[in-house]
Amino acid sequence: MSRRDKTLIYEGSVNMWTKQIRHVLKLDPETELKKGNNPGPQVEIDFWKNKADNLNSVWEQLNSPPIQQVMTFLDDNHSTYSQPFQQLQKDVQQAMDEANEVSR
Repeated sequence: MSRRDKTLIYEGSVNMWTKQIRHVLKLDPETELKKGNNPGPQVEIDFWKNKADNLNSVWEQLNSPPIQQVMTFLDDNHSTYSQPFQQLQKDVQQAMDEANEVSR
């Protein structure tokens, strides 16, 4: 497989991961209120616990050796996907820290 083919495959993976991660980041504790429901405090507690669990899992995956290898390859090949994905990782860490704090 050529370096270019490998780059395209990895960039496609990063694009897919980015969409999935952004979906998790967009989860909002006020969703039920916006739907017109009147949720109790347990709904919000459960929301933050679930969001923390999801983001902790995402963070663990982002820091796994296979993902790090992909990102190193893309960095080494000057991919335009590298820097935005690194920013996304920072966003995940901030959201994860917030969710873990609130869920405590």
